[in-house]
Amino acid sequence: AAAYFLAAFFGIFVCLYKYIPFKLSFEPEFFKKFISNSFTMSFGTAPDVFLMPVILNNFLSSFSSGIISNFYYARNAVLSVSLIAADYANKDLTSDLSNFIARRNKKNIIMTIKKYLIFIPLIFSIAAVITYYALPFVLKVIFYNSNTQLDINEFARMFIFLIPWYIIALISYPFYDFNTLSK
Repeated sequence: AAAYFLAAFFGIFVCLYKYIPFKLSFEPEFFKKFISNSFTMSFGTAPDVFLMPVILNNFLSSFSSGIISNFYYARNAVLSVSLIAADYANKDLTSDLSNFIARRNKKNIIMTIKKYLIFIPLIFSIAAVITYYALPFVLKVIFYNSNTQLDINEFARMFIFLIPWYIIALISYPFYDFNTLSK
């Protein structure tokens, strides 16, 4: 497998070098700036990615048994609603912002972000409300003959508790995306 990988890598490298001439240049200032920006961006996302699960598990373990699994079920449900409501729009937003930043079109950048901030949290909220009312029926079907002890009311409360968190994440997405793309 390693031989195939190396053959493919060198084949692509030779084809690119022969048909699309390029030169590797190492500019210390560019790499210093790139690395410092990467550390800044990574440090900004580290608490959410690494610390939040540890803190949540520690906090939730003080409650009744099964609450951690119920929390993660609810989190996955809200995440699914978020992906259904906003994933395509997020990809479209990234593409539009990238084009507008490259062209330095400030007016379209602001208009695109405003449009996103108006419609996507609204679509997510509507989808979350529909999901909230559909949850009891869906969960009864999923866990019909299961040994899993799932308290549907507890699950619904956690679902409602997580909705504002994901709305804030959706609202912050265009600014995070703009910051990433403009670097």
